[in-house]
Amino acid sequence: MLEMTWAAAELTPTRSPESSVESSGETGAEILSMLKETPALTISALAQHLKLSTRAVEKQIAKLKAQNRLRRVGANKGGHWDVLGPKPW
Repeated sequence: MLEMTWAAAELTPTRSPESSVESSGETGAEILSMLKETPALTISALAQHLKLSTRAVEKQIAKLKAQNRLRRVGANKGGHWDVLGPKPW
């Protein structure tokens, strides 16, 4: 069993750091675009639309907040998102 698992791992393609940074930037831009149109969107709704996990969307939002491109205004349930800075698209 161990040999089969290891053999399968060898066949799994790996991503280069450049491609994951690229896709991360594209996902961030798509999140900003969606939140610009509909500021009341939830993380769950974003995840469903982007076909990502809620955790992946949370990580993207954390990056965007750290870059001062996004901020949350108000409460978790009743608040909305403000898209800040230059347009990414």
